[in-house]
Amino acid sequence: MTKIKFACLVTAFDGEDNSSKIICGKLKTDCKKIILPNDKAASCEMLKNELDSGFRYVFSLGQKPLIKNKISAEDTAKLNGKILKSKAENVSEIIKKFGYNCYISHNAGTSFCNNLYYFGLNYIYENDLKTDMFFLHVPFADNCNMDAVAEVLDKLISLYKLEQCL
Repeated sequence: MTKIKFACLVTAFDGEDNSSKIICGKLKTDCKKIILPNDKAASCEMLKNELDSGFRYVFSLGQKPLIKNKISAEDTAKLNGKILKSKAENVSEIIKKFGYNCYISHNAGTSFCNNLYYFGLNYIYENDLKTDMFFLHVPFADNCNMDAVAEVLDKLISLYKLEQCL
């Protein structure tokens, strides 16, 4: 079991117009931020290395089509019929209390986002890490005010960091 050294890690996917990357870059909260390549194996390896460093919370961001001015908190990651769950309800309720639209989704997608989420949740479970991982889908850049999304995520991450210090 890895000892917790750091409070929060935020991940996002690379891409010039990727809203998750842009929003991650706008975050002001003091936490580690990494941009993952759009490569399933490489992004999982980077996440594994970070998880082994000892983070209490991981907030992974991805962009989701067809949502506008809301965040999708993913509670499920799936692979080959196996389903892993997270505590997305808690995150969703906090985001709503901060005044931003959020809903629970039971489908993290079929490609990079789901792959990373499943890998992370499974790695945490198999290695008995004291880490909670959350996956948040944000709208495409033209479907939201990215400054507003970054502001609510800063509040969310700060709240979780404060909890870690208590």
